[in-house]
Amino acid sequence: MPAEYPLVNRFYKAQGYKGKARGNEIVFTLQQRQIVAALRIVPLAEQWLLRGVWVDSKLRRQGLGQALLEGITPLLTMSEYYCFAEQNVVPFYLKVGFIMLDSHTLPVPILQRFKTYQQRNAQLRPLMWQRPSSPDEHLDQPECQGNRI
Repeated sequence: MPAEYPLVNRFYKAQGYKGKARGNEIVFTLQQRQIVAALRIVPLAEQWLLRGVWVDSKLRRQGLGQALLEGITPLLTMSEYYCFAEQNVVPFYLKVGFIMLDSHTLPVPILQRFKTYQQRNAQLRPLMWQRPSSPDEHLDQPECQGNRI
């Protein structure tokens, strides 16, 4: 699933998404002969922000975004991941295990980014995904893989 940034950026551009993968981000894709869904995980201080979750416009509502998110969860080694979603896609994130948050509970780096984004889009809602803990967590912790180009 880790992908090279130029391919993801071409996918984003072809889909009309203005975001771009950058060198400090971890990028994942879902492919069916070509990229059909992509997402980026961005480090912010000691937290992680999920960005650019995008599914090919012709293939939406077929479970591909859910498959991508569920496919990467075994690779997520940090305990918490945040994202900002427009109200109309909040149910999608709730379905894959995110929880809605009050913005006042966000860690400072995430809150600062949220306020910046919210100035452009007041409809954004903060969400968080927590990695389930297990008794053997320290023995069985996967390593996240991704390209840092």
